[in-house]
Amino acid sequence: MKLKGIGALEQNVEKIVLGVVGLVFLLVVAMQFLAKPNTVEIQARGAGKQRLRPDKAFEPIGDMAQGLLTQMRDPRPELPEASQVGLSQAWQSRHGAAFVPTPTIPALAAIDGPGVSIAGDDVAAPIPEGDFRFPQISVPAPSPVMTVAFVNTIDPLVTLRSPEVRNLLPREQPFDKAAVTIEGRFDGVRFKELLTTDPDGDGSDFAAIPMQWWKDSMAVLSVDVERCSGFDAQGNAISPTPVTGIPGRTLPIASLSEETPAVERFQEIVDLSRDEARQVTQPRYLPVIAGTPWLSPTEAARLADIESQRADIDRRVALLERTREEIASLQLQLQELGRGGGGAPPTSRDSPRGNTPRDNPQQTDPGTQPADSNRQRIETIERRIEQLQLDVERARLNLEDLGVDEAGVPLIGRPGGEEEFLDDLLESPDMRLIAHDLSVEPGKTYQYRMRVRVNNPLFGHGQQLPEDQQPLATVAVLTGAWSDWSPPTTVDGAEYYFVTGANQGDDLGGPRASVEMFRFYYGYWRRAVVAAEPGDSLVATVKLPDPALLPIWDLAAVAQRQVAPPTPQPGTNPRDRGDPRGRDSRGLGGPDNPAPTDEQVVTLPEDAAPGPANLVVDPKAVLLDVAAIPGANESGTSRFQAYFRTPAGSIAIRDPMKDGRSAAYARMKASALAGLRQGQPEPVKEEEPAPPPVRRQQDRPTPPPGGGRPGGGGGG
Repeated sequence: MKLKGIGALEQNVEKIVLGVVGLVFLLVVAMQFLAKPNTVEIQARGAGKQRLRPDKAFEPIGDMAQGLLTQMRDPRPELPEASQVGLSQAWQSRHGAAFVPTPTIPALAAIDGPGVSIAGDDVAAPIPEGDFRFPQISVPAPSPVMTVAFVNTIDPLVTLRSPEVRNLLPREQPFDKAAVTIEGRFDGVRFKELLTTDPDGDGSDFAAIPMQWWKDSMAVLSVDVERCSGFDAQGNAISPTPVTGIPGRTLPIASLSEETPAVERFQEIVDLSRDEARQVTQPRYLPVIAGTPWLSPTEAARLADIESQRADIDRRVALLERTREEIASLQLQLQELGRGGGGAPPTSRDSPRGNTPRDNPQQTDPGTQPADSNRQRIETIERRIEQLQLDVERARLNLEDLGVDEAGVPLIGRPGGEEEFLDDLLESPDMRLIAHDLSVEPGKTYQYRMRVRVNNPLFGHGQQLPEDQQPLATVAVLTGAWSDWSPPTTVDGAEYYFVTGANQGDDLGGPRASVEMFRFYYGYWRRAVVAAEPGDSLVATVKLPDPALLPIWDLAAVAQRQVAPPTPQPGTNPRDRGDPRGRDSRGLGGPDNPAPTDEQVVTLPEDAAPGPANLVVDPKAVLLDVAAIPGANESGTSRFQAYFRTPAGSIAIRDPMKDGRSAAYARMKASALAGLRQGQPEPVKEEEPAPPPVRRQQDRPTPPPGGGRPGGGGGG
């Protein structure tokens, strides 16, 4: 059939395309055999350029590798001729030339300007050339010095590890020791500014000390402390005495015997001082086995501030406890409401939002819903609990701001606390400096001052200083300025007495005074109360805790066996309770809070004997008389004061009102009450049984017909 309207080209277009494609294919195949085949150009070492087929491209490389392998395995390779080096001639030629110090560090010679910063660290500028001079370095004084005096019981085994300490301790155990800790702050950032600042500001005469002389190489080598017993009329310190610190602990600088040591030797001392920076600047106090744990002056001041707010703290703690009791009571009410009245709907704590009967009424059997009033009461209690829980959290945070935990126990000085991070000397604006004075005498008053010694960054660089300044580089150690003297600090005496009541005489008897006496023994002040009449000496006997809780160690036997240090009995150290005041968190023993009467079996450690059962308190004072205080009875109430003869033969007048309100009396009385519980472990608080859980509505069994009540026979 003849197609109409379609030309011959249109009818055969696919045949034409197929023919053209076949022709091209045949042409490509012919070129592979008739024309030049594919090649790649290879640049082989020692053979010039080569053109090879792709499948032959790696053959030259293989040949080269085989040749190298053959050379490596050659047992007698051809060696190059050794060159001749004339070291002697080279040294003599250089030795004869004039010595010129290198003005810059080669690696930094090309740096222009004040320096560059790499990853935040400054890279020092070149050492200035010319007639520049460097300022004489002055080390700043520490900040105003703080002190704290304390007395506690030293671990007797420390004398085996450090025999030098034995000379500072009492002759017999327990080693009750009074001491003073001194604290200051050093501004390392300010010292760094002194090193980096151009003194004249314009760089015309003086230049800042090159950073490469001191960066990452400065250290506190020692902390020097002096004490005095007061000042004369001209303001001069009386008997200033160096404080030697804790015997047996030597600093790296102590090994330096010469004033101008070798540079390498001195650098070793500086590096060791940097590695042991905490031991140099913040040495630990001796280990304590009984009494108040050691606190730094800053911590002691903070603790005193906390105790000054004790009334407010106790009020907040009591309010917190009442709030928690109310929460517990409301939770019990919820439990009771869940048991009666057909059950309570699940609360938001028991089920997800949207699954309560109120939110899904179509899913709840109306016959099992509680009454509307019961449900409203449950919701009201839940809202009240949520509000009280917020109050508890706010109260807890407020107590933390005051420095105590939920029980009112200070958070300061707890065992296992993290040590503060010790910054590098030149990066710390307030580096803490600590020193201890163990040579104090009981009852004496002292004042202290402090300074630091650091390494001299100019030491060893004399050839790079002007001739008249080269002596500055011969001093290895720089001594800083003294701080101001601290306020007076009084060390506790051996025994004290306080008059808590006095009467000139009445129908019951003649003049008399009520006196409380204190003596420190085995970590705590021990208290005796006596009623004295004129002519009576103040002497009394105090009953101590269980003697087995106050062990006296046989140090010779311990040294012979070389055992580990003894572990204090539980409770002998207030740190065991987390209370640096030595206060029992659940109540103190003593007349006001009797100690528990439960018998406790105590096993003495090996190589220890029990301590004494009683202690004599004798402040060696005699009551002379009791008389009315002149002008003190204007309100109609008479007040009296007591007169005592002191051991020194002088007359002491004691006012009961002042004695009873004194901080020393309150502190010693608290310590004596804590000492009554010495060695007794904390009782385990019995937890109240948890109320039974509320049964959810869907968990309740389906009540039987008839209302779910068991049938009963009714009388007819």
